[in-house]
Amino acid sequence: MAQFDLYVDVVSGDLVTGPSNGQLAAFPKLVQGDTPAFNIYLLKRTVTYPLTNPYSIINNAALSLKVGIGPKDGTAGSALYTQQFTWTRDANNQYFTASLPLNTAAIATLIGSGSNATAWFEIEYTEGGFPTTVFQKLVTIEAEVIETGVLTTPAGATAVSLEEIIAQFLKQRNKGFILDSDDGSKSAYVYLGNDGALHCDPLT
Repeated sequence: MAQFDLYVDVVSGDLVTGPSNGQLAAFPKLVQGDTPAFNIYLLKRTVTYPLTNPYSIINNAALSLKVGIGPKDGTAGSALYTQQFTWTRDANNQYFTASLPLNTAAIATLIGSGSNATAWFEIEYTEGGFPTTVFQKLVTIEAEVIETGVLTTPAGATAVSLEEIIAQFLKQRNKGFILDSDDGSKSAYVYLGNDGALHCDPLT
């Protein structure tokens, strides 16, 4: 899963490089079918802006966050193409983190048979019941090439699920595992006992 850090100047509504660098930052590429994770920092300008240390990070302990992609119009109740209204604060209350699904039916309908489509990306925080929109940008959502949920298997190969593959391998940490003899007639269970000793018990 891709992860992006977004630093938002809440005064200008721009993305910047970080608290110590006010240079404008590029918005990450969005592709249909992906589920990117975002860490969103809200920045306020310091008294030294735009020189050294131009921003300080806003403490988000009393804030909540909403992110959505949709049409930009004044129509009440306009449907969003995707949204994320449940964000987790980090332990130091510096950023919000969550993932944003781009595999929705609404995005598929928006793109249709085209190679991409545009929509508005918006970030809004709420404090004391009052919302404040700090970021709006017209973004492009690229159509996916490898279609989500569809696997094309080459001739002579067999499709297999990720879950089945994982089940075939010995995990890095286990409470025990079974060994079989070459002819399959004997088996033994190998494990680490609570006494710290390695055990190998035959199975009948």
